Amino acid sequence: MTCFACRRRYQSEKTYINSFWKKFFCDIKINTNAKKTTCERCCLIMFTPHCEKGHQKLCNGRGHFGWFCLKCKHFTYKKDNMTSDEIKKSHVCGVTTCRTCRQPIEPKSETTHLCQIRKEKPSKFWPCLAFLNIEFCEFNSDDCKLCFDLKKQFKEKNNLTWKELFENDSFPSLNCKQHECTQAIYEPLLFSVNKENRTKRGIFSHTTISNICSKEKNENVITYNYFDLLEKPSKFVPSKTISKAVLDIKNNLIKDNITHQFISLLIDEEWTNTTILINDEYSMKLVIYFCIFAFLL
Repeated sequence: MTCFACRRRYQSEKTYINSFWKKFFCDIKINTNAKKTTCERCCLIMFTPHCEKGHQKLCNGRGHFGWFCLKCKHFTYKKDNMTSDEIKKSHVCGVTTCRTCRQPIEPKSETTHLCQIRKEKPSKFWPCLAFLNIEFCEFNSDDCKLCFDLKKQFKEKNNLTWKELFENDSFPSLNCKQHECTQAIYEPLLFSVNKENRTKRGIFSHTTISNICSKEKNENVITYNYFDLLEKPSKFVPSKTISKAVLDIKNNLIKDNITHQFISLLIDEEWTNTTILINDEYSMKLVIYFCIFAFLL
């Protein structure tokens, strides 16, 4: 449970508290004899000095977040940068404000209220687009020779038939080290990327990264003039300057590893402010991991 006034979790008798952790908890539940006070700005009631101190960080200066009506016992959240005094003047008893959409709610429609979908603000810069497809090579335990040898050795050692082996409780654990945690391992086999030109919008170049064929890059292979359909977009997408440390890491990546080759694309200046569009789940998980890696760099 959280205190509404200071927005901190309640401290109990069993809560471990020291000089550092004390500021993260509210002591209302254990300090019941303290004199209560009322916030002059939002009218919320604070029952201890420690709760009041935490509330001041929320409600003083730019941090004020609403106003509490002592008559109807409703709290109106801040909206449209209104101050507590402005909320007080416009308040109507019984009418509450939705915490999500910040719209007024009549008492009779409080249980049936649905937030309206808000229109998102357009992006300041329209990003470059890149369409990515990754083909994976699957190493399945059913097709693994090492896994098969372990099962065969266990079968012969215990003098079992294949049927008895499949029904044995130890059968799921008879896998090699590669397949100990999962029955199938997916590794990237081919990266196919269609990336938009940074200055010539709507024109895409195709890049293929794979170990089974030579690396290919074909310029201006696809043209789709979608940009004219956008409402006043900015065609200029500023690129970020890559630091020397990141460039050193990029140079040290193994050139023969196709995954490392793809990471080197992500941390290239040409790829900054690029939105990657992916269709399948496995490719999405892999790219999210790469993007986090590139962000940490």
